[in-house]
Parts: sequence; C-alpha cells; structure tokens
Amino acid sequence: MTKEERTDFKVGLTVLAGITLLLIGIGWAKGWGFGGEAETHKAVFLSAGGLEKGDPVTVNGVKLGTVEGIELRQSSVVVTMGFSKHVDLRRDASASISMLELMGGKKVELTPGSASEPLPTGTMIPGNNNGDISTLVGMVTSLSGTLASITGKTDTLFTSLNSVLEGDGFKTKLNHTLDVADGALLRLDGTAGRVNALLTQNGPTLSRALSQADSTMRQLSSIIAENRPGLRVFVDSGSRAIADARRSLGRLDSLLINAGRENTFMYRLTRDTSFAMRLDSALTSLGKLSEQIRLQGIDANIRFFNSSKPVK
Repeated sequence: MTKEERTDFKVGLTVLAGITLLLIGIGWAKGWGFGGEAETHKAVFLSAGGLEKGDPVTVNGVKLGTVEGIELRQSSVVVTMGFSKHVDLRRDASASISMLELMGGKKVELTPGSASEPLPTGTMIPGNNNGDISTLVGMVTSLSGTLASITGKTDTLFTSLNSVLEGDGFKTKLNHTLDVADGALLRLDGTAGRVNALLTQNGPTLSRALSQADSTMRQLSSIIAENRPGLRVFVDSGSRAIADARRSLGRLDSLLINAGRENTFMYRLTRDTSFAMRLDSALTSLGKLSEQIRLQGIDANIRFFNSSKPVK
C-alpha cells in the first residue's frame, strides 16, 4: 500500500468515525435505542396539542422514551410511547402534554402513579393537556371581543350614572333624603336619652318591682306545692260530678226516648189528653184541700177502739 493510499484510508476512517459519533449523539438526543424497544404504552388525549412523532417522553421529569405514533380517533387522540427499558407504571398512572421549551416544542410527561396494583397490559393511560403560551394567547384572543363589549357597556353605565347624578331633581331628592335621615337620627338620639334618664330615675323602683314579682311567684309556687293534694281531691270531685251529670243526662235522654212509647207514664202524660185532664183535676182538688186545711184546720174524729156496742 502506497503512502497516498494509507493517507486516504486514514482520512476515510476518520470521516466514518465522525459520522458514527454524530449519529450516536443524535440518537442519544432523540432517545433512539439500538437494542430494540423494551416496551410500549398508549395514552389517550382529547387533543394532541401540537405533539409530533419523535417528541420526548419523560417520567417524573426524566427522559426515558419517545413518541412513536399519533393516531386520530373519533373524539380523541391515541399517542403510542416507546421506552428503551422497563418503566414501572401503576394502575393510577396518568399522562399530560406540556411545553418542552419556552419558545416551542412538546413533550409527554408521564406520572407512574402510586397504586398497589400494576398497570394492566394494553390499558390506555388517561391524559390531559396542560396550558402553554399558545393556549394562553388563544384564550386572550377569544376574550378580547368579550373584554371590548364589557368595556363598552361599562362606559355606557358610567355615562348614565353621570347623567343621573348631574340632574337637579336627583340632587334635591338626595338632599331631602339625607335631611330626613338626619332628623330621624336626632329623634332617635333624643328618645335614647329619655329612655336612659327614665331608667336612671326609676331604676330602684323597677328593681323593687322585679324583686316583689319574683317573691310573689315563689310564694305562689309554694302555695301550689302545699295544696297540691287538696287540688287533686277537688279535681277528682269535679271529675265525679261531671260523670254523675253525664249519667243524669243519659237517664234524661232515655226518659225522653221512652216518652214516645205507648203504655208509659210519660207518653200518657204528654200524649193522652183525658189522662192529663184527670191528673190536672186531681191536682186542682188537692190544691183546694190544702188551702181549706190551711184556712180552717182539720176536724178529726178519730176512733182509737172499735166497739160493737152502739153508742147511747
């Protein structure tokens, strides 16, 4: 091998080594693996939010994988994440899409979870989108119209209030209201002063009255306690009297019911005219006899011993 050939060989070997080192550096930066993917996991998001294939995947802030695929479904996006080594994920693992750098770029932040059960194989990891500068700018843009409308309405409101406050009628009514309120406060202050003076003047009298009322209530309570047996006997007697009255009313009711039946004294007294007339005649005769006895007395010819011999 000539000297020129050896020089070309060294140059080619140096270039090949540099290209190899460059590829290794790019692969390390991108998270490429040269020994095959250890495992893959999938996360479902409502929106990809600018995420692209090859973006990094971090676990608690540590870069361990890359985004291998983004699949659009009906109302969600499924992101496939590849890892060069095993990642211990629990059942409550979650994922989020966040900003990689201040000026751009996205990443998937994976939270492994803390549940006791591991993540089942093939289970979709729930994900959410964290807000970034672009989201904030879009929100501000959407709110700009609303802010302009609010500003216009606020200006109209202040203009209306200014016109109302500048009117003479409003000022007059406001001054009248303030005068009335001031007068009411003065009257209230005077009333409070009179009440205070009244309490100061009649305080001992009120105190004695309250003491006497308390003493009277105590005496009344003592009297009731002492006479409770007599009160109980009185209540029992009243209960018996009420029971007797009820029985009397029952008998009267029964008597009135029997008055409608034939062959009874009440029926003959109220319905039989001839019996009533005879009874009235007998009572009239009895009354005349009583009156004659009262006026003339009784001439009694009483025979104590009955004799069969005639009187000579």
